[in-house]
Amino acid sequence: MGALLAAISMTMFEWVSFTVSQGSSIIAFLFYFSVFIIEAVIIGLAIGILFGLYFRRKNRRIILEDEIDEDFYKSLE
Repeated sequence: MGALLAAISMTMFEWVSFTVSQGSSIIAFLFYFSVFIIEAVIIGLAIGILFGLYFRRKNRRIILEDEIDEDFYKSLE
């Protein structure tokens, strides 16, 4: 969601800059919007996958540590 908001804000900034220098054009707005959305999706997916894999691995390690602790406490009984 953050990537989408960032793409919209960058689109508005570039479109306003283009409008001031060249004149108003909806084609320019659509061009900038499509470029920034494509970048947001590609970069957002890559970062999301990396974070997902990292936390998935981290969560597995926590579960394994809990199982080791349970075996230790059972042996004390």
